[in-house]
Amino acid sequence: DSFGDDLSQARSFGLIDDLPRAQAIDRCLGSSLENAVGIADDCVLNKEGLRYVDEFAKHKLLDAIGDLYLLGLPMFAAFDGYMSGHSLNNELARAVLLQPDSWELVSADNLRVSDDHGLPSLRKVGVS
Repeated sequence: DSFGDDLSQARSFGLIDDLPRAQAIDRCLGSSLENAVGIADDCVLNKEGLRYVDEFAKHKLLDAIGDLYLLGLPMFAAFDGYMSGHSLNNELARAVLLQPDSWELVSADNLRVSDDHGLPSLRKVGVS
C-alpha cells in the first residue's frame, strides 16, 4: 500500500450537466473524460470505469491533503471529512492557524512507525 498505488491516481469527478456552468465561470477548463470522471444519471461515463472502487472518496482525500499542505508544513494528523471540498478544507486550514494550541510543531526525528498497524506515531520525547 502506498500513496502512488492506492491514492494518487484518483481523478476529479463531476456531473456532466454541471460542466458548461463551471466552464462559464472559468472552472474545469481542462476537464475531459481522459482526466476526470464524468457522471450522468448515477452512471460513470468513462468507458474504462473507475480506477478504484472508492475513487470518489480517494479524490476527496487527495483534495484535503493538497489543501492542507498549503499550510506550509507536512502534517502528521488524522482527517475525518464528510462531503468535504476545497471550501471546507480551506476553513479547516484557517481554523488550524487560528488555534495554535491545537497543534504542535515537531521534528521528523520524533516520528517512528508503530508496531501495531504500521502507521506513523509520535515517539514520546523527554518522558521517562
